[in-house]
Amino acid sequence: VALALEVASIDHISEANMEYTMTVFLHQSWRDSRLSYNHTNETLGLDSRFVDKLWLPDTFIVNAKSAWFHDVTVENKLIRLQPDGVILYSIRITSTVACDMDLAKYPMDEQECMLDLESYGYSSEDIVYYWSESQEHIHGLDKLQLAQFTITSYRFTTELMNFKSAGQFPRLSLHFHLRRNRGVYIIQSYMPSVLLVAMSWVSFWISQAAVPARVSLGTGPRRCSEGAGRAALGNRTPHPSAGGSALASGPCQLSWGSGQPGQARHHHGADDDHAHGQCPLLPAAGVSHQGTGRLLLDLLCLRVCRPGGVRLCAFQRRL
Repeated sequence: VALALEVASIDHISEANMEYTMTVFLHQSWRDSRLSYNHTNETLGLDSRFVDKLWLPDTFIVNAKSAWFHDVTVENKLIRLQPDGVILYSIRITSTVACDMDLAKYPMDEQECMLDLESYGYSSEDIVYYWSESQEHIHGLDKLQLAQFTITSYRFTTELMNFKSAGQFPRLSLHFHLRRNRGVYIIQSYMPSVLLVAMSWVSFWISQAAVPARVSLGTGPRRCSEGAGRAALGNRTPHPSAGGSALASGPCQLSWGSGQPGQARHHHGADDDHAHGQCPLLPAAGVSHQGTGRLLLDLLCLRVCRPGGVRLCAFQRRL
């Protein structure tokens, strides 16, 4: 049985589920001497309903998770019979196929996916599969335009699969290499993270006394960076990846930067106290509740002044 593929589309590639969806025209041809004729040299086109009366190879997609035939407006099947008994049988299939991916370098990764075709019930003693020599093995794959990937190359293999309980079965495989388009990730993920980190560093040039401004520049970009990272990666990668590590470093740097205003404020306040000959406040407090449901915090502050004595100051802060 000679096989050839015509790829119509690759609709969806999922990193989370490690699968892709492909629509193909599967062309199979073989010779059945019982159907040969000599009264004409023309090739006959048969109705798809005639399929049930023919012997057909039991080809299936080994690594398919699900698959279905197209039947709008009629069943998408084609049968051609040549005078020497050669039958061309073509069907249109859409299948969701498993593809093992190594996402350690995501989104700078390259993947290799496969489409495996094999006989389900006939062993190598009963049937022989080979890639068609009368036409291209595959057509349309090099013309596909994908949103997130570029197909860099593809190749074909033929092998015998050995099963202890059933024997050897012929398998034809299509291997195609995918390279991820990195530009969209650089624009949507990396550049915003770099800009947010650079923005947070502006707080180092602001006066130490302007604590609100420094804190805002430290904490605001951090929240934006976390949200951008979640939006960029989402649930695409089930395992740690290079892209996730790079985006995670942004919030870490922002967290370090946001801690600097508080540290600067601490040193600045201590310097002011020593400059005025004062000691830090020693708070002692009592907490009371009002009937309105608000919490009133009464603070009694004790300030000890260096040269001379003790001064008490009481004030209230409403929270």
